[in-house]
Amino acid sequence: MPRIVHLALKVDDIDKTSEFYQKVFGFKHTGTRRAGPLKDHISCWLSDGDIGFTLIKYDSEDAPEASIVGPGPCIHHFGIAVEPEKLDEY
Repeated sequence: MPRIVHLALKVDDIDKTSEFYQKVFGFKHTGTRRAGPLKDHISCWLSDGDIGFTLIKYDSEDAPEASIVGPGPCIHHFGIAVEPEKLDEY
């Protein structure tokens, strides 16, 4: 059964947002670092054991990836796990 296994949010305050998801929903912090091909943002990774959850804070709204998704906060991207043979049907 296909299911969402990853969700990334573009946020304004990575520390405050991370603290909220940890305290309210019990997510565990698994890492934080500067990321992306241009190293133009901070990514903070959280998990509840089933879903990978990434918070992204760009240095500037003019960063190429930041401008693709538009002004934040917003959903940046998500990932769905599917059986490989299901993809062959399309």
